[in-house]
Amino acid sequence: MATTVVGQVPIQVQSGIQPTFNQPTSNPRRSGNYFEMLQAQVTQLGTQTMLSPSGLVQLNQPLIQSIASGGQQAVPILARFLAQAAGYPMVNPFAVVEALQVVQHLAQQRTPGVQQLYGALSKFNYHPDPYIQMYLAEVYRVLGEPQAIGPMMANLVHTAINQYPPMGYGLPPGQDRFEAWGGAISDLIAQNVARQLQQRQMV
Repeated sequence: MATTVVGQVPIQVQSGIQPTFNQPTSNPRRSGNYFEMLQAQVTQLGTQTMLSPSGLVQLNQPLIQSIASGGQQAVPILARFLAQAAGYPMVNPFAVVEALQVVQHLAQQRTPGVQQLYGALSKFNYHPDPYIQMYLAEVYRVLGEPQAIGPMMANLVHTAINQYPPMGYGLPPGQDRFEAWGGAISDLIAQNVARQLQQRQMV
């Protein structure tokens, strides 16, 4: 095992695996190295993200899609990455943002085990970066995790009171993290109410 930097976040990966998102075989899931390949792909998160002067962010979508195609096998790798990134002060925020995009794709695909990522995701609830907050709100909305409602409401209050200073860049015009979190909270509450009503009808 060797330590590799993941978007400025140290993470343990299988030694001898070179970071690449080119699939080594026509059907990599049948290869014994597929899990290691996913680990190597995660080391690239955030390394090719581009941010324009206007605040528009361009993520590495081919890499994101490739990791997401790993399905359930990608879940433990992302869980470890997010947990380590949350405890690393100099983390590249766009490495986290791209990881959040992968989680969103997994949630949309209803990947088994994706709900288990909530614990790692919640470590970013009060992160000051506006892009992390924007993408985290969307992940929570798609994930439909009712446990996120309380922390998200607390985050809105926490962010408004602290008024985080500029991060050196801001969200582009038309994007508001407060609106994103407020919308996600509304959707989660609606999903939770619908779920409870359905359960009552089944009794």
